[in-house]
Formats: sequence, C-alpha cells, structure tokens
Amino acid sequence: MKKIIFLTSAIILSGCQSPNIEAAKPMEQQPNIGGPIVGGDSDAHGCKASAGYTWSNTRNTCVRVWEVGIRLKPVNTSSTYDYIIIRNGNDGPIEVFGEGFNATVFNGKNPMWYDDNKQHIIRIMTPITGKQVLVLCKIEANGNEVAIAQTELD
Repeated sequence: MKKIIFLTSAIILSGCQSPNIEAAKPMEQQPNIGGPIVGGDSDAHGCKASAGYTWSNTRNTCVRVWEVGIRLKPVNTSSTYDYIIIRNGNDGPIEVFGEGFNATVFNGKNPMWYDDNKQHIIRIMTPITGKQVLVLCKIEANGNEVAIAQTELD
C-alpha cells in the first residue's frame, strides 16, 4: 500500500514540474509599437490624466475631481452633464469643472463667489427647508441669475 501511495505521489509531482524553466528569466523590453505608454501623459504640473488626475488651482495639487469635489446636478433636466466644484475651505476660492468650465476659478467668500468675467455666480442659499443649497448660476445681460446646477449641502 505504501508503494502505491509513493508511486502515485511521484507521478503527480513529476507532472507539476516543468522541464524548461523560462519564467525566472527577465522579460525582454518590448518596443513601443504605436500609441502612448499608459501613465506617460504627465501635464505641466506632473498630473497623470490617464489615472484621472488634473491640476487644481485652489488646492495647488493634482486631484481626482470626483473624489474631492462636490457634485452639482443640472437644473435643466435635458442636460446630461454634472458639474463638480472643489472648495479649499469655506471662504477660499471655488473651482468648477463641467460643461463650459475647465477648472474655472470663482473668487469671493461664503456665501457668494464670481468668475473673473462676472458672468457666473455660485451662491449658498438657505431655503425654507432649512438645508443649505449650493447653486451655480449664469448671470444674464439684464442682471438676472439663471440656475444651471445645484446640490444640497450636508
């Protein structure tokens, strides 16, 4: 019985051994055949877009906007774009990412921030519900504010 177990074990173990052990050798470097190398797309600030990073002027670092920002839903239900804002404290500038905004910085302090051209405003409002709402508005030529996107704040 011991001989049968020994022979069976020897056969099983010999089948697991590879006669040609090539895996231990280092792989040869393959030439880059067309296209950029993933992760080789650093911008002027060193942010890697392929990993989802972009430069934040308000935080002075590379960020993933969806991880550090606040998502605003469009008010116009026909729009499919969300907006994301990045705040650096309650009274510092705000940065907006989304349709028509590419890291646009809004200056001001709580509860109002304007873009450089004063064509857009961000307000924190407290409606009757008592929950604060952050609203991104376009300022029309007549001075009226039209809400583009908003979200409730915690």
